[in-house]
Amino acid sequence: ALLFPQVRRDLKSRPETRWLLLWALGGLLLMTFIPAKRVDRIYPVVPPLCLLAAEWCAALWTDRRVRIATGAATLAALLFAGGYFIGLVPLSIKEGASALVEFSARARATAASHGVAEITLPRARDDGLLLYFDRVRYDSKSDALARWKAGLPIALVLSDRSVKQFFDGMVPPKPAMVSDELRRKNERRYYLFLNH
Repeated sequence: ALLFPQVRRDLKSRPETRWLLLWALGGLLLMTFIPAKRVDRIYPVVPPLCLLAAEWCAALWTDRRVRIATGAATLAALLFAGGYFIGLVPLSIKEGASALVEFSARARATAASHGVAEITLPRARDDGLLLYFDRVRYDSKSDALARWKAGLPIALVLSDRSVKQFFDGMVPPKPAMVSDELRRKNERRYYLFLNH
């Protein structure tokens, strides 16, 4: 869009358009330096990009090439997004995406049935774990280990990768519950340990 003189004139004459462009570029630049690329972190950049696209399409609408390019881009976006969604649903079912949700529900019920109200979550690779356990942040490993060693009644959720690290030098107790195998990039299995 910046190749068109009408768009460059619009940027020079309208500060609100410049502000939208800086908002979008600033968000994209920030996303470049954030190591965890969760999809929800791009959401703040979407509104200014949509407003800029609408503003610039309106400014260039008299040009026939722009109308054709806009129609082609819209059609390509619909096909891409629709194809992605249609392909993602069966893939998620095949990979057992609901296993983590089911594990968290069963883990909360198991902990409650043993009279343990507090579920401790040391850091894991699955960001959704916080959401499924109604938590805002992960617990530090040192705090969780101190509470565990003190014999406080807590439930501890650990991934198969972190069990050995957490119980370093100790014999891990028998887990109260084990998740189904998660066929995903992050963790393969989660365990619920009860200290009651």
